[in-house]
Amino acid sequence: MQIRLSDHFTYSRLLRFTLPSVVTMIVASIYSVVDGLFVSNLVGAMALSAINIAFPVAMIIGAVGFMLGTGGSALVAKTLGEGKKELANQYFSMLIYSIIGIGAILTVIILIFVRPIMRLAGASDLLMESSVTYGTILISGSVPFMLQVSFQNFFVVNEKPVLGLVLSIASGGIHITVSASLLYKLIGNQIVASEAIPVSIHLAAAVSKQCSIGICIIGLILVAKHLILNQLAISGSWS
Repeated sequence: MQIRLSDHFTYSRLLRFTLPSVVTMIVASIYSVVDGLFVSNLVGAMALSAINIAFPVAMIIGAVGFMLGTGGSALVAKTLGEGKKELANQYFSMLIYSIIGIGAILTVIILIFVRPIMRLAGASDLLMESSVTYGTILISGSVPFMLQVSFQNFFVVNEKPVLGLVLSIASGGIHITVSASLLYKLIGNQIVASEAIPVSIHLAAAVSKQCSIGICIIGLILVAKHLILNQLAISGSWS
């Protein structure tokens, strides 16, 4: 039986309701290291070092989306609980537009100053080109990534945390599959050779991450349109 936010929560019901969100965070933590796993095994320590320099920069932008989604979903849930559906609709729209706008601004700023930012993050002359290549492509997908992590919170508010878990697992599976396919194919075809290996490997790894984020966000938007927008923004009700 579906657990609703308006129900009385015992310890067992609370655990059953929050468990999908906990597992979602664990899954996200696991597949976030996939790039490093493949690159470290197929290329080496230098390429892995470049990934470790660029990846946290992209995660800073993602953290903004997570912050807005966490706080925003709580605000929407509180407002709905007070029976103010029209105001909740306005909050929801404002949050989504804010995430898109802030994400786009941060993306542009970081892409403009990507080289000095990578230098500030610790990239040496030897790692600079690899860090910039990986970071540029990864950061370019920041807006979809911010929407992904924010919608995970709205799924919980809509009493559908399992859907967030399913999409997170799907995203991780696609990420692993695409990463393995691209990297092994590049090496098998000897496209990545000599000093070009780090740049090419980072390019393939970053593209694979954007594939997984892109496919996941498509699923999130489709489900959100049915579960959230139709119920909140269109009908003004939350069932």
